[in-house]
Amino acid sequence: MGLLETAGQVARGASAVAAICEWLDMDDASAFERIEARAASSSTAEVDQLDEALLALATMHLQPSVRERLIKFYVAFKVAELQRYQEWRGFPSLSA
Repeated sequence: MGLLETAGQVARGASAVAAICEWLDMDDASAFERIEARAASSSTAEVDQLDEALLALATMHLQPSVRERLIKFYVAFKVAELQRYQEWRGFPSLSA
């Protein structure tokens, strides 16, 4: 993997985390709308990056109330992803 490709992956990961932080600042209904729009309009690589970031944050966040919200967001994201691709794409590997 080249330096530019690695830099691109890091930028997409940072973008995914920034989006998730924005969603946490919203009420659930607004966040779900944004999640659906992001899953529908992002490139496949960005969808994969968001999948990985959401799952990681949802499973590792220290605050139970935030972790519970992130799990709800992850479920909404996976449903939106399923609607977009018309197939189950599975879960990302978190063994980075």
